[in-house]
Amino acid sequence: RNFEELEAKSVAKLSDAGFAVDYFSVRRALNLEIPDRDCDELVVLAAVRLGRARLIDNIVITI
Repeated sequence: RNFEELEAKSVAKLSDAGFAVDYFSVRRALNLEIPDRDCDELVVLAAVRLGRARLIDNIVITI
């Protein structure tokens, strides 16, 4: 699991779709630290802008 690559690809896709990305990050759900390869409880944290609107979401996922 390469979370840095996932983050970079996600930012690129959002940017290509017209969003201005403030942040997109994958972290451990328990403590928001950078996850290691064995972590299975994650949270995706993102904030983007589309026009004048700022969209923020945090999604907990289990893998």
